[in-house]
Amino acid sequence: MYLNLMRIRCTQPPYYYKSSDMFLSDMKLMVENAEKFNTTAETQWVIQHAQLMLRVAENKVDELKPQILEAEELVRKEEVSSTKDEGSIKSSPKTSPKTKAELVPSPLPSPE
Repeated sequence: MYLNLMRIRCTQPPYYYKSSDMFLSDMKLMVENAEKFNTTAETQWVIQHAQLMLRVAENKVDELKPQILEAEELVRKEEVSSTKDEGSIKSSPKTSPKTKAELVPSPLPSPE
């Protein structure tokens, strides 16, 4: 796992993360990769930065828990709705993923 892939998964359709647990799981994998591939004294800073990013992400998820739970519920409802409507034409458009993302502001800067 690496940061640019996580950024893409957060910012570009189809949005990969359906829950904060999925996001944090990738953050933990990034820390594991940092620990596995940065074994020299000169690269210990990579591990420290990865661990710091994980702690910040976990704290931010805790801080925004009510908004995140609301957004996750919208995602679940949309998935159930789209499963029920497979094979039929819907009369109303789906809720835009951007609308759901607006419930939880992204701590990541916009890609330029």
